[in-house]
Order: sequence, then C-alpha cells, then structure tokens
Amino acid sequence: MPLFESSTPSLFPSGARPLAPWAAADILPEWVSSHRRIGVTAGASTPEVLVSQVVERLKQWGFTRVEEVEWIEEDVRFALPAELKV
Repeated sequence: MPLFESSTPSLFPSGARPLAPWAAADILPEWVSSHRRIGVTAGASTPEVLVSQVVERLKQWGFTRVEEVEWIEEDVRFALPAELKV
C-alpha cells in the first residue's frame, strides 16, 4: 500500500478507514467482506482508470449499486510550464 498523497486524508470523514491501493488487485476481499457499503473517493492526481478498476473489483464481490456523487464541482486548471509551451 502506498503512502497517501498530501490531499487524500482530507477526503475522508472522521472515523472512516482509508485504504490507498496502487492497483485494484491490491484490494483484498477480507478488507470489505464485513461491510455492506463501501465508499470510493480519489484525489485529483488519481488516474480515472484506477477508480474504474476499483469499482469493477468491488462489483465482483457483490457491491453492485454504484452511485456517483459530486460534492464539489472541480474547476481547477493548471497552466503548462513555460518550458513545455511551443
């Protein structure tokens, strides 16, 4: 399991047990087997493909109801560094 990126701990409410897998295959069934609901959240630098793979893995274990919730509309733009501009 990797260390969290600096923004990730702020995504979890108090009392939540965060896990930060490098890949969906890192998630073990025993981590979720005693739960009825699982929340998946990701920091800005988390690749969307990783989030999708995690959701698919959870579906394999019976977590089939997926509800996408957008708490805050993201509107952050990063400028291309000057040395990369053509």
